Amino acid sequence: MTKRIEELEAKIAELREELRHAEAALWHEKMRQPKIGDYVRCPLTNFYGRVTNVVPRPHGRPWVEIRPFLAEGLPGQGTLDLYDNWELIDPPKGEESWPFGGQSEELPITPIAWPSKGRSSHRLKPKYYLVKW
Repeated sequence: MTKRIEELEAKIAELREELRHAEAALWHEKMRQPKIGDYVRCPLTNFYGRVTNVVPRPHGRPWVEIRPFLAEGLPGQGTLDLYDNWELIDPPKGEESWPFGGQSEELPITPIAWPSKGRSSHRLKPKYYLVKW
């Protein structure tokens, strides 16, 4: 055998070993259970959002509950159960502008002026209500 053939065989063996490690890492990432705060997507409905609850099961994938991400600056008002139909995804763009983008789950308080019947419009005072986005 020539030296060139030996070099190529050694390179092939090295690449095969690297491929085995990459396949093992890929399998581990695909089988990883989501944690609270991760983002998942439902392949059937394409709903996606931040995980709020994970219910492990003895057999099968864990059930996942999410707060849906509807649009930038417009989070969902409730939660959805995806059960075992989910896949992990990267966080959406503009997550920082989402009111629930940080670690705190506090709702913002927005001033809203509600006109009441029987009063003239020049006497309206803004009232503060807790509004879910």
